[in-house]
Amino acid sequence: MTGAQRPRIGRLDAPEPASSPLWGRYLSTDWLGDCLLVTLDDPSGRANKTSDLFKAEFEALLRALETDLAPAGLLFRSAKPSFGVGGDIGQVLGYAQGGIEASMADSEAIKSLFRRLEKLPCPSVALLEGTAAGGGWELALACNTRFCIAKDSIRLGLPEVEFGLVPGAGGMVRLPHLVGLESAGRLIAGAVMLSPEKALAAGLLTGLASDGTSLLRAGLDWLEQHPDPRRPWDRAGYAIAPSPSYGGPVAGAPGGQAAPRALLALATIAKVPFDEAALIESRCFAECATSSEARALVGLGFYDRNRLRHATDDEHTAVKRVGLRLSRVKNGLKVPAAIAPKDETPDEAECLAFAQAAEALRILMDESGLAAAIVNVASVEHAGFPRRAGGALRFIAGMGAPAFLARADALARRFGAPFHIGIAADDAARLLSDAESRDHQGETG
Repeated sequence: MTGAQRPRIGRLDAPEPASSPLWGRYLSTDWLGDCLLVTLDDPSGRANKTSDLFKAEFEALLRALETDLAPAGLLFRSAKPSFGVGGDIGQVLGYAQGGIEASMADSEAIKSLFRRLEKLPCPSVALLEGTAAGGGWELALACNTRFCIAKDSIRLGLPEVEFGLVPGAGGMVRLPHLVGLESAGRLIAGAVMLSPEKALAAGLLTGLASDGTSLLRAGLDWLEQHPDPRRPWDRAGYAIAPSPSYGGPVAGAPGGQAAPRALLALATIAKVPFDEAALIESRCFAECATSSEARALVGLGFYDRNRLRHATDDEHTAVKRVGLRLSRVKNGLKVPAAIAPKDETPDEAECLAFAQAAEALRILMDESGLAAAIVNVASVEHAGFPRRAGGALRFIAGMGAPAFLARADALARRFGAPFHIGIAADDAARLLSDAESRDHQGETG
């Protein structure tokens, strides 16, 4: 039923379902007067992800909006406690395994959908009753405006660099236009998650509401007052406001190389047309997504920490116990200076990482029931192991047991006991594999 054929109905208390065989598993639609309410409800779990199913149904909805449906405005909301948490990390890494071009195509696919959204002949509003992060926040940014419930627990932003990634669904393109290049750099490179009040002050929200009903009413009223859907960057004569670039600090930023890569891309994005900027973001996203650093940080941040989110008392005790052993290595390690002028000066950071990783293997030898997540999280959160390596065991796995043991043996010949393990490569690989399998089995240490 098109907008011209549809009778006007009560706006808040009498929604008229707009069903379609092309969507309905993830997205549901209802008419509210002459506006279309789109509800996100990912069937795969407790949070909305910008998964392949989302992309397929969103594309079908967009096609209908471009050819048949004729709402005066669109409203997006979530049936879940959060609005959206970003991409399906398994699918993101799956595309990344195909290489930079496959990962870039993944970024382009979601970005093209959000670009089509903002080119529709009707305006759109995001109604946020919970946290919007990553791709969920990027969907909200692609809408003409955003309203949010005023709750201290809600956070809005782009945390991707914390996992060695960068925004890939338009966040790096739109933020410089919305808040300026310097503020965009601070938000993205720092993985900053804003409260609703701070997002409103930054100009990223139009208003706050006390509850869901008033939030919906605010969105409908805004659509009635703002029928022109054109974004500023799609209007003739538009130019991004001059803004100093933000080049740092990034030394302490999460995600290692992701933060400086994001800042470098932002500096170029601010100087080129909108659609050209989107390609720059996609390339930056793909370069980060295909990196070993991203795999390590995603493994630590998504899999290991989620594995321990509902840890048992025994698992909490094991994390503290493992962390204490690894901390003793850090506190007791003394790397001597080069003995002779021709000697290579030891790298203290490398020596510390190898000494702690060697101790992690000894821990697996002593405690055969430990899950890898326990050791990885303990090494980073309690013993200062480099976070970008994803934890002590992931550091070993990333090198491969034979290469790790060969380097540890070379360090042992120079510096002694902290690096000596006394285990064959096959046995080390088996210990790692067994520990990783216990992550999936949910066994405790």
